[in-house]
Amino acid sequence: MWDFINKLDLPQLVLLLLFVVGLSLVVCALLAPIKTKWISVPPLTLVPRVAAFVLGIIGVGYPVAMIAFPYQLVSDGKRQNGEACSEDAQCHSNACYPAPHPQPGGSGVKYCIADSMNCALPKVDGARYDTKVLKDGSELVCRDPGGGRRAQFMRAK
Repeated sequence: MWDFINKLDLPQLVLLLLFVVGLSLVVCALLAPIKTKWISVPPLTLVPRVAAFVLGIIGVGYPVAMIAFPYQLVSDGKRQNGEACSEDAQCHSNACYPAPHPQPGGSGVKYCIADSMNCALPKVDGARYDTKVLKDGSELVCRDPGGGRRAQFMRAK
């Protein structure tokens, strides 16, 4: 459990905390008053009960929505890293690089990459130099081809 929590970044931790607090509020609003051996929830009047339920639903719903629809956070309408593209202007990062392909010149498919990455990969921010991938039975390595061309995956030598 702690390994899972330690791997989360700050926004994910905040969403997890909001989810847990929201779920607690919903449970308390629905179950109040309750008294068991381990827990005691005091009785609530109508207004606090409704407020707790509404805040709890928001606390549960917001993190779930942010996880289910992460790409709604960017409002410029551009593509995210790891999505297919054909030109730099289509990408949020303004960087559209060739996809890994064992043939010289590639497949013509390109993906948006993060500014801090060197080569494109689908569904992720990208890859750094010397990253190896296996594509169609060929081992490819992220390299700088030189001559002012963009970094791309090339056959390992």
